[in-house]
Amino acid sequence: VDVSGWTGVTHDTRGNRPFFSAENGGRLPAIGCLFSCITPEVGWNENNAAVGYFCNRGSSGVILGSTTTTVGFEGFYDNIIANNNSEIVLREAVARNAERYGVLARHISRVSARSADISGCKDIAAYADRASTMDIRHADLSGSFRAIVAYHASTVTANEAVVNELTSSNH
Repeated sequence: VDVSGWTGVTHDTRGNRPFFSAENGGRLPAIGCLFSCITPEVGWNENNAAVGYFCNRGSSGVILGSTTTTVGFEGFYDNIIANNNSEIVLREAVARNAERYGVLARHISRVSARSADISGCKDIAAYADRASTMDIRHADLSGSFRAIVAYHASTVTANEAVVNELTSSNH
């Protein structure tokens, strides 16, 4: 995926231009393949940041994870965002190598990423904010700067998650 020339940034997209986007109770298509983003030649900045899969304002989506096929999003500025009471399921899927966030649940949203590969994220692998919930049991968050962040009454279930080789000095 080449993000150059994309539009559609809003305050709800967290500064990103969305590849897949659902708004106002929309339902995104079920994803059954891997989308790998090409880092812009000039590097990531406020004029080219892109999110792979974005649900907003009561929307939902499913990424059809698999133990035999690699399915999901990798290498986007933010791979997957559920915002404003939205929900995304990506069990056994990929949300790895993000420039910023692997998966983000924000404003009373839910992300189910059980057994997902959310490794190698340059900022936060799994981030829940503002009364959101996230299930990352058995997920791999290794090689990220920070593995798990939860703020403002959010909860993250991370039983048996794999967290190795974090690059932050504050583990």
